[in-house]
Amino acid sequence: MQKARSPFLRDLILLLVVLLWGVARPAAGGSLHRVSIGDLALDSGGVLKNCTVAYRQFGKINSERSNIVIFPTWFGGTTGHISLVIGPGKLIDTTRYAVLALAALGNGESSTPTSVRDVMTGKFPAFTIGDMVRAQHLLLTRYLKITHVYAVVGGSMGGMQTFQWLVAYPEFMDKAVPYVGSPRLTPYDLYLLHLQKNMIESEVRAHVPTDSIWGNIHLIQQLTVRTPHYVNAHTDPDDIDNQLKTFYATPASTVPLAGFLAQLNAMLAFNIFREYDDDPLRAAARVKAKTLIIVSRSDHTVNPEPAIRFAPLIHARLLVLDDDCGHLAIGCNMTRVAQTIAQFLDH
Repeated sequence: MQKARSPFLRDLILLLVVLLWGVARPAAGGSLHRVSIGDLALDSGGVLKNCTVAYRQFGKINSERSNIVIFPTWFGGTTGHISLVIGPGKLIDTTRYAVLALAALGNGESSTPTSVRDVMTGKFPAFTIGDMVRAQHLLLTRYLKITHVYAVVGGSMGGMQTFQWLVAYPEFMDKAVPYVGSPRLTPYDLYLLHLQKNMIESEVRAHVPTDSIWGNIHLIQQLTVRTPHYVNAHTDPDDIDNQLKTFYATPASTVPLAGFLAQLNAMLAFNIFREYDDDPLRAAARVKAKTLIIVSRSDHTVNPEPAIRFAPLIHARLLVLDDDCGHLAIGCNMTRVAQTIAQFLDH
């Protein structure tokens, strides 16, 4: 029986980067740039002072500036992680498209809180998925002088940002590909996020060591990022103790715990329909871009049903991956997914 790879949180953050290609090779280029966009007005009515948004560019922008694809980071992910899922044969071919990997607020590259208690008390202001997208739009339009892109592509929390882009700036892109994301989280999704939020906050109050908190997060992700069938089929029960030791001994995520919590809070508040009286039809009427939605039917991390129901309302093409790979089904079907995205973008 094949032993499970650990830690599972790393699987989630890298979206199977290592599992997919063995030794993953990053796309060429991609130096990190951090841009101060000034004070960012937030959905809460607050202000994020001296907001910084980070990005990397992979591939060359053509003379017509018609091949730009923006790719916001997923939950707990960085722009460096995105470099591992793009390139020839991967999600976006960087020999054809110029990919701008955009760092979401809270990911450690863009503006990020340094203290969990600052997030809990509001000393670091709460931001939303909408705020993430607004900051990215300001970066692109005001500082990079980009007023239109060919496509927006994003997975998981990046998929949520992609849905937000569709309704917030409907004329900004020609095409969009949200994968394993959602326009609105389900009660099941919210229970999972609240579990992680409540655990982090209660353990910080109890002065639990950060490494132990990360270990508990690893364990929660172990239960949800794959299906029970997949975990049981790929895990040696005699190796559980060693795996648990690995979960609690591995270094903390590349994203600070405070940023992780802030992004959790942003997802808990996410709902693209809210601004339209919770009416999906009104939100759908905003969408102008041709859209390809990719979901995993067995996803226990981001339930696929809201995205599936939204697809016909915006006349989107829908690809449903139907296996036991759960939230990481993109990795189990990389060749198929890459070909589907390439066909969608190229025509």
